[in-house]
This record gives sequence, C-alpha cells and structure tokens, in this order.
Amino acid sequence: MLCRYANCIALVFLSLLLLIPLGFLSADADQTPASSSTPQTEQSQPSPERTAPLTLTLGDAVKRGLQSNATVQASNARVQAANARLRAAVVQQNPFLTLAHGWGNSNTAGLDEDIILAQVFTLGVKHSAPIRAAMSERDAAVMDKRSVELSLTLTIETAYLSAVQANHEYANAEKALRTAQAFANAARIRFEAGDVARDQVVRSQIEVNTAQQALTNAAGARVNRETELKSLLGVPKEQAVDLTESLSIPQVSCQLSSLINYGLANRPDLRSTQLLVEARRFDVRAARALSTPDAFIEL
Repeated sequence: MLCRYANCIALVFLSLLLLIPLGFLSADADQTPASSSTPQTEQSQPSPERTAPLTLTLGDAVKRGLQSNATVQASNARVQAANARLRAAVVQQNPFLTLAHGWGNSNTAGLDEDIILAQVFTLGVKHSAPIRAAMSERDAAVMDKRSVELSLTLTIETAYLSAVQANHEYANAEKALRTAQAFANAARIRFEAGDVARDQVVRSQIEVNTAQQALTNAAGARVNRETELKSLLGVPKEQAVDLTESLSIPQVSCQLSSLINYGLANRPDLRSTQLLVEARRFDVRAARALSTPDAFIEL
C-alpha cells in the first residue's frame, strides 16, 4: 500500500515538472506575437491621402447653392402647398351619403328613402372667386420663390467672385514678395561690394517685411472668402476648392430710366405683393357671395 502511494506521489511530481516548462513556453509564445504585432499594425496603417480639390465654375456654384439652401427648399414647399390649396378650391364639395332605418310601414311604393345620396354645387362667383384667390396666392408663392433664388444667386456670385479676387490678390502678394526678396539680395551683394550705402540694404529689408505682411493678410482674406463661399454652397470646410471662373465681366450700357421701369415691372417681390392684394380682393368677393344659393341634388 505504501509503495502504491509513493508511486502516485512520484507521478504527480513528474507531471508538475513536465507542465511547468510547457507553461512558460506557452506564455512566451503568447507574448511573442503580441510584441511583434505592434510594428505590423503600425506599418499596415495607410497614410492619409489628400482629397482632390472640388472644381467649381460660377454656374456650378450657383446650382449647388440653390440645391442645398434651406430657404429655397422652404419656398418650394410653400409653392407645393399653394398648388394643393388651388386643387382643393377647383373641385366641388364631396357628395355625402345618408343611411337611416325607418320604423313602421312607410308605404313608399317600393322607394327606399333610408339611403340618400346628395351633392351640393356652388355656382357663379361663389365658386370662381375662391379659385381665383387660390391662383393668385399660388402665383405669389412662385414669385416669392423666384425672389429667394435671385437673392441667393446674387449672394453666391458675389462670394464666388470675391474668392477669385482674393486668389488673385494672394498671387500678386507672392509675386511682390519674390520681387522684394530679389531686390534685397541685390542690395546686399552691392553693399558687400561697396557699390551702395547701408541704407539701401535697410530699405530693401523693410520692403521685404512689408511684402511678407501683405502676403499674410492676403492669405487670411483668401481663407475667409473661401470659407464664406463654402458655407453658402454646403461644402465642408476641409474640402479644397478650385475656382475656374475669371473676373472678366461684360460691360452693358443701360439708361437709368429703363432700369427703373424694368425693375418695377419684373421685381418678383413687387409682383408677389400685387398678387397677394389681388387674392385678398377675390376673398372679399367670395365672402359677399356666401349668401347666394347653391344647387342641391339628392338621389
């Protein structure tokens, strides 16, 4: 019996001696890939790529701004609502069906008066005046939409051309800085050669500092104007833009009197006000016609 216990104890110690190195080896094996996986992960990370600039002409900028502007979308919704009110004003009232159950012997000779189908038809001004009022309101909503689009178009065009102007000013500032640096280098060389006095070197360095400050101001103005344009177009701030339109604007000769007459006849906000006044007049006519009789058909 003692020998059997001794053999069991020996087997237990032998298994422990065999398992302990294996555990160390497995721990080392678990740690080795973890340490080696770190540089692999770092090496496998792709380098950030710079997105291509968004090329925009003046027409593309206006189209993009009109599509993404919330005010234009709201004006479109108002036009749709006005069209719905116009459709509702054109149609007659819906017929109504009455179902009732009579009591007793009515002796109607086969006629069933428990089911009645009736229709009311509005006639004359009582029907036409609300339609005309709804049409004027719809046209006024269209004019309001056009006014919003014209105002936004003018704002986008101004911001676009201002950004183009800022790009040109930045390019001119860069050119002026290179010219000032070239004059400063020439003045320094001539001063070292003894051809000019030191004040020429100082003066040329002042010109370089002035050109550097002008370049910094031009860079800030360019960023601000591009940011304003991006906000109008719904373009992310990080997105680079390439403005391809030139600053050449055709000259148009006009007389002041013709411009005034054209503006009074074609300004959408004035036309919208006139249409709303016309709609209210038709509302008054419709209200006066409420006392007129309607045609009533019953089946």
